[in-house]
Amino acid sequence: MYMGHQRLSIIDLSDAAAQPFQGDERFTLSFNGEIYNYLELRHELASEGRSFYTDSDTEVLLNVLAAWGTAGLRRLDGMFAGALHDQRTGEHLLFRDPLGQKPLYVHAYDGGIVYGSELRSLLSLPQFSWQLDREAFRSFIAHSYYPWRATPISGVEKLLPGCLIRVQGTSVSHERWWESVPGSEPLDLSFDEATSEFERLFERSCRISMRSDVPVGVFLSGGLDSSLVLDTCQRIAPDVQAFSVSMADEDYDESKKAAIAAAHVGVRQHSISLDEGTLLESFSALMKSLDEPHGDPGYVNTYFLSQACRPHITVALAGDGADELFAGYAPFKGI
Repeated sequence: MYMGHQRLSIIDLSDAAAQPFQGDERFTLSFNGEIYNYLELRHELASEGRSFYTDSDTEVLLNVLAAWGTAGLRRLDGMFAGALHDQRTGEHLLFRDPLGQKPLYVHAYDGGIVYGSELRSLLSLPQFSWQLDREAFRSFIAHSYYPWRATPISGVEKLLPGCLIRVQGTSVSHERWWESVPGSEPLDLSFDEATSEFERLFERSCRISMRSDVPVGVFLSGGLDSSLVLDTCQRIAPDVQAFSVSMADEDYDESKKAAIAAAHVGVRQHSISLDEGTLLESFSALMKSLDEPHGDPGYVNTYFLSQACRPHITVALAGDGADELFAGYAPFKGI
């Protein structure tokens, strides 16, 4: 059994929190992501008698799984994909967060199972003869992404969001640890109560997402979602900075809206220019950064923004995907 990890340090930058993390002689953990409510969980576990030797969310996650088993996954607020090995039982556990924010690629074969948070890590293994999955590629041509378990490579699957895999010897079993059915748990709240609760949850989400031992910023487009995130983060951390992309083509440029939003909130804004020349110069690196092709052109902006802001910050919050929630699209005006 081999476990490896290339760490991006966010919480507890010391070597004591390096991964794979071995808290005791029984469990070893490697995970990609962040557990936002790790402080609350650490306090609860400490009250139950568990000791901690680092300030990391990694050690908290290991103790969550050691104390509460896979039921502890439901207690996590975060984005994560990881593996836990139990030296005592020999069980190897793979798990992924409820919404699939962090990927986990898996290939099961006669000799065992290999996995990684990036598809290229599997492709680098010389003992396998990987082939393109032509049927999955036909689906990609039709839909512009690889849905469900599908990947570009035959025999490699994505672990589904909210699912886990147990590996015990030659036995490999799949389980779903999280489910959510819209409308199954309706809340009896008035409109004012609902908006008040939403504001509380939104503020809490921004606050715990900003827990970090490295600089944090906000990606700002000037739309409703990212502007609301920036405003809330500025209330929590007044020195937070905003980062935006300006486009040479005025039809796609949102830099003026972003500047107005930043000035209104009262934060320093960094604007990164993206033009055709810059795009063409970096096209090869842009393509190599993708594990899977997909049809979302917004990735280009995100890639360049991430590269440009790296000298200033290590973590960025964004409002990507929240337009439906905040009625940011024009058709919502008719509702």
